[in-house]
Amino acid sequence: MPPAASPTIRLNRSEQGALAVEGYFGPVNLVYVLRFDRAVAVDTLREALWDLMMAHPRLRIVLEPGWFNHHLRVLDDPVLLRQLFTQTLVVHDRATLGTPAAIEVAHTDEINRLMPLQRGLPWRVVYDPHVAQPVLIFNVHHMVGDGRSMARICHDLLARLHGQVLTALPVESSSQLPGLLPERPWHWPRALWGWFQGLRADARRQRGHVPVLLGRRDAPRFSVCTVNHFEWPRPLSDLRRDARDLGTSTNTLLLACIAQVLLAPQRHDPAATAVLRMAVDLRRYFPPGQAPAIGNIVVNLVLYARHQPDLAAQARDLHAQIQEHLERVRRREVAVPHLLLEALSAINLRWRSKLALHLKSSGGLSRTSCFISNLGSGDALVMDTRTGPVVQDFRAACISPSLYGAVTTLGDRLSVVFTWQHSEQDAAMIQGFFQALRHEAMAVSRWPDAA
Repeated sequence: MPPAASPTIRLNRSEQGALAVEGYFGPVNLVYVLRFDRAVAVDTLREALWDLMMAHPRLRIVLEPGWFNHHLRVLDDPVLLRQLFTQTLVVHDRATLGTPAAIEVAHTDEINRLMPLQRGLPWRVVYDPHVAQPVLIFNVHHMVGDGRSMARICHDLLARLHGQVLTALPVESSSQLPGLLPERPWHWPRALWGWFQGLRADARRQRGHVPVLLGRRDAPRFSVCTVNHFEWPRPLSDLRRDARDLGTSTNTLLLACIAQVLLAPQRHDPAATAVLRMAVDLRRYFPPGQAPAIGNIVVNLVLYARHQPDLAAQARDLHAQIQEHLERVRRREVAVPHLLLEALSAINLRWRSKLALHLKSSGGLSRTSCFISNLGSGDALVMDTRTGPVVQDFRAACISPSLYGAVTTLGDRLSVVFTWQHSEQDAAMIQGFFQALRHEAMAVSRWPDAA
């Protein structure tokens, strides 16, 4: 009697989009850097990674074609898994990640490294145990999950290194629709009317705007992605205080600083607009108990930052836009466009890839000034020093067709890892952007007129 088939996971709209550009765009990876206060034995790390993989079904997925579309197959054959697992851990035999510059170079190498989902496991680890503060680079394909998923996975890895036993997660659906669709049939008319009203509001906001891009050169094809580490020059507690004074969040204030920097060279052009994208976790909008722990459960908000009198006004305007978008999600008014995106999965993969390449060559994918995503706090990774290693640095990166900032925090530090298409911006332009952003960050102070 043949063995029972292992479980499969249907791809959602985000994962279908990633599959369409995979290979052409580059590896759609999330790459995390963790620096410890002490060495972890390689055998101990290897055992912890095995247990982590067995506890998280999405860490042992492969991509398979179905009759009509692709899906993810969860492997459960221990012999095959052991063979594939031997390829996932790379240990340096000499000190190579002992400086921030070396870590940044290794981060760039990993974010450009292809991982064939059709055969191998969707992750790998690069570990340097020989430096004074050992460095672990955790490279995970985005098909595994989003920033919140990776926060859980990184936490479980640290918990295992501290001797804790991991609880195995079930195979979960990757559908985003429970967080998007109206809960009752009679809610649809109100949601459709709200969607129509939202379209009109967005059209008014976009009218006459000219997107501001960071020194973009026309590049008809995707290229190498480059990683740059940016440290916020002031304590996170100061940023939180300033955001609280304005009645907004640290993410929104960070976005406002970036918008001001992007708009500054175009100060005499009233139509200049920084088009900002922001990832938002959808799980809070799911019915109780239905939100998956691991997966790509996000929606992207598009914000339009125009010239404002000062940074405080910019932050307030962006905050109002974000709240408006979140209300639309809460009222299920974004159901129609996301259903249309789900329907694209019925289109042949070759045609979806062709559409993505056409958008790139025509400039359709380069109309975003900057994409910002909060990929989590490292505070939950700091555990008892008596039982295992303590995380002293925590940052992440993700590839993107436009300038992308991955935000992480640890203690009183905020880090933003920027990635960008090397063919579209040069290093001098990026360094100038960093310098201006540091200046903008240092200029933030408590506003007397803050609410």
